[in-house]
Amino acid sequence: MESVHAGYKVIDFINKNKSDPPACIFVRSGQPGNVPDEFVPLLDSIDGYLNKTDCTMQRLHEIVKMIA
Repeated sequence: MESVHAGYKVIDFINKNKSDPPACIFVRSGQPGNVPDEFVPLLDSIDGYLNKTDCTMQRLHEIVKMIA
């Protein structure tokens, strides 16, 4: 992402522009718990979270199968 807050801005954009069917949002981050206060409410709208160190192709395939 081009900035520290870019991912949160994407989540906010997805939430404000609801799709049918709704988009599933999984966050992949190397800094869990480093969420600025103004973005904390967005965490309720995500479907899952992956730490960068736990993110493998196998894990991504499992998530896609789970939500499909």
